[in-house]
Amino acid sequence: MKKIILFIILASFLSCNNNQDTPKKRMEIRLAKAKKAQEHKEKSFSKDADFKTATITITGMSCKINCATKIEKNLKNMDGVKTATVDFDNKKATVVYDSNSVVNADFIKIITETNKKVADYKVTDVSVE
Repeated sequence: MKKIILFIILASFLSCNNNQDTPKKRMEIRLAKAKKAQEHKEKSFSKDADFKTATITITGMSCKINCATKIEKNLKNMDGVKTATVDFDNKKATVVYDSNSVVNADFIKIITETNKKVADYKVTDVSVE
């Protein structure tokens, strides 16, 4: 009986020690994946990339977390997009992109397709610098 109790205590102790390292290991894995994704993103632009900045006015956003964040994420994930931010308060997205690989219609499609079942986002203006 004592051996069983000792085994249970030992197993419990070992599992607790392993769990203490888990959050740290998870964070290291996440950081490594993020670094790898960023390196891949940077490599995807050619040397002759022609970067432009588009400012896009969006209507239909009703919340910062669900609306603006999802639109921003979808814009960032587009091929040819270097950076993207969505300002919920001003109802504008700012996108830095390679004009050799992305056109304004691509932004409009991504924005209007985001959360289509829940919201009706519309692009009312696109200006490019």
